[in-house]
Amino acid sequence: MKDNIDFSLIIDDDSYDKNNYLSFKNAGLHTVIYEFKNELDTLEDLFFEINNLIEVDFSEFAANNIKSMSNLFRQCNNLTKVTFGSNFDTSKVTKMDYMFFDCEELIELDLSSFNLERVTNTYLMFGLCFKLKRIKMNNNTRTNNLEEMSYMFSNCKSLEYINTEIFKVNKITSLNYTFANCYSLKELDLSHLELGSIKELIGTFHECKSLQKVDISNFNAPNLESIEEIFYGCVNLISLNLSMINSNKLYNTNKAFYNCQSLTNLDLSSFDFSNVNYANYMFLNCTSLQNLVFPYKMISLKSAIFMFGNCTNLQNLNLGFLENAISLESAYGMFFNCVNLNEIVFPNLNTICLNDISDMFYGCTNLRNINLEKLEASNILQMSKIFYNCINLEFLNIYNLDLLNVKNSDFIFEGIRKNISIEYDPNKINDNIKTQIENLISRANL
Repeated sequence: MKDNIDFSLIIDDDSYDKNNYLSFKNAGLHTVIYEFKNELDTLEDLFFEINNLIEVDFSEFAANNIKSMSNLFRQCNNLTKVTFGSNFDTSKVTKMDYMFFDCEELIELDLSSFNLERVTNTYLMFGLCFKLKRIKMNNNTRTNNLEEMSYMFSNCKSLEYINTEIFKVNKITSLNYTFANCYSLKELDLSHLELGSIKELIGTFHECKSLQKVDISNFNAPNLESIEEIFYGCVNLISLNLSMINSNKLYNTNKAFYNCQSLTNLDLSSFDFSNVNYANYMFLNCTSLQNLVFPYKMISLKSAIFMFGNCTNLQNLNLGFLENAISLESAYGMFFNCVNLNEIVFPNLNTICLNDISDMFYGCTNLRNINLEKLEASNILQMSKIFYNCINLEFLNIYNLDLLNVKNSDFIFEGIRKNISIEYDPNKINDNIKTQIENLISRANL
């Protein structure tokens, strides 16, 4: 709280000097009504880290000239109730960032008197309000000037509903982790949002474990660059309509659908992934995913580590989107444990950058044919366990792979059936790989 504010306190105990802030701060838990003697233009930091507040009553305070409410109740860990009167006027307020941050005992907030027209910043406004279940907002207000709302509801684990109709975000460049860890949210309708300025949707719905439906059907984001972790851990999300997303500047899709265990179908055909560099863990643990429609080109892809890892219901995959992806460096664990995958169609792919294909087909127990004749790579350094436990593999073509410089080639064929047919160029493989192939052939002749 600012020491220069002229105020008086009405508290539930007469044992403290009502005009002495320090004596109050060191007191026990109290219900407090503030009476301000002079007009204020800010409430910024007013109750910052005052842990002995239980309730605050602002019902008689008009707030006519207040321009900032940043950090107003920040880290008031024992605060259970805040009362704002019908005359609490926020029409001049521009900043509400951290306003209720870490008020972990708050259960309900009535902000229906708030006017948000001039507010530009709501960063972490309700962040870490673990018990907050309801926020009542004025349906007639709009956030026309909002520029920053990242982490706004982050870790509101008990919040059951958010009135998203009030949000206008045409000036915002990111919605990073805005609804992250809102465990109790089941639905979100964001179809009305205009995202023309949005560059990042990083972790927007991260770990929204109860979220079953999110309407982003009208998302048109021509400047979007990253959707990293956007739906990370949305284990109950059943379907997604992404048909309106315009994404020709997109470069990062790491963990975008990580652990979306209930998604069965996903159509990404409207996406322009031509500038995407990173797709690591993009669909890892999408254990129900059966149908995936992918955009045709991903020519700038550099890394696809565990991209489809543990997609245990995926049966067919056409990798046409990798054609001419000459910058691809790592496909480590790309199809790890895709136990039902029975067909992978490879395109023409000639890359001098590819150096790590370790664990690429690890545990693909249903694959019978792996044909890499269209894959030309001359700089592979890591390929340990690439076909580990592909127990039903009958045919393998690695003829065009230059494997002379491979440094780690342990357990390449571990668990493979002994009568497999292998096509390879003996002049392009090192001694370790040659020995493993010879051992495999000798086992077949026993």
